Parts: sequence; structure tokens; C-alpha cells
Amino acid sequence: MSAEKTNAAKFKALIALARADGEIDMHEKIFIDYLAERQDLSMKELKEYVNSTHKFSDLADELDEDDKVEILVHLVKLMKADGKILDSETSYCEKIARDCGYRPNSIGFLSGAVNDNPRIDPNFTYIKQGLKKYKLAQLYTTVPS
Repeated sequence: MSAEKTNAAKFKALIALARADGEIDMHEKIFIDYLAERQDLSMKELKEYVNSTHKFSDLADELDEDDKVEILVHLVKLMKADGKILDSETSYCEKIARDCGYRPNSIGFLSGAVNDNPRIDPNFTYIKQGLKKYKLAQLYTTVPS
């Protein structure tokens, strides 16, 4: 998937989560701006991603595993950014986890594995290893011999 579509998926999911409680909190905005800055995105590009017609669920199939894990980690960090975790936020993260091929309870694992400080990057090797047990079963497209 192109970097543009990956960024569109990531920021579309982040903005939707930030809006889950009806408003974007200052801490949430700061975290989203921080991630956009790390990606060298202008505010114009960020707005284009947010306003794109793509749905996250349509883009998720095209994401590679590393992108999916990164998006889930950033969602959990954003969910924790304002110091309160709402049911609507948890439900949204669980939906995105399913779209990425993980069971909803993977969000609980990530909540424990991800530091509350948004500027501290987690140990992605540990997280990817831990997420393996939350992977949804893949259906066979052909009958194994």
C-alpha cells in the first residue's frame, strides 16, 4: 500500500477515535499533531486524509502487518491521552482491531503494553509477538491436501 493510503487509514482512524466522545480534547489534538509532524505531514495533507472518502475498513485489507500494529498502538495511545478511557473509545478501538484481523480483546493487551506517555515508543517486537495470540483465524481459500 502506498504511504499516502497508509497515512489516510491511520489518521482517519485516529480522528474518528478522538471524536468518539463528541469532541477532540487538547491532549488528543496534541498527540495527532505530534504524529503528523513525525510523518512530515502538513496540516493541509492531514485535512485531506481526514476528509478522504476512504473508510478504514476498506483500507485495512491493504495494510501490511507492521502498519496494522502501528495503527493499533497509536489508537491505544490516543485513547489514553486525555487520562480517561470511555466505553465509546474502547468499542471503536475494538472495531478497528477486528478490521485489522485481531480479536477485540487485543485492545486490553495493548493498553497494558503501551506507555501512557505518547512520546515514548513501545517495544514493537514485544507487541507483535504478544498480538499473535489475538489474531483472528484465517479462513482457507483452498482446501488443504
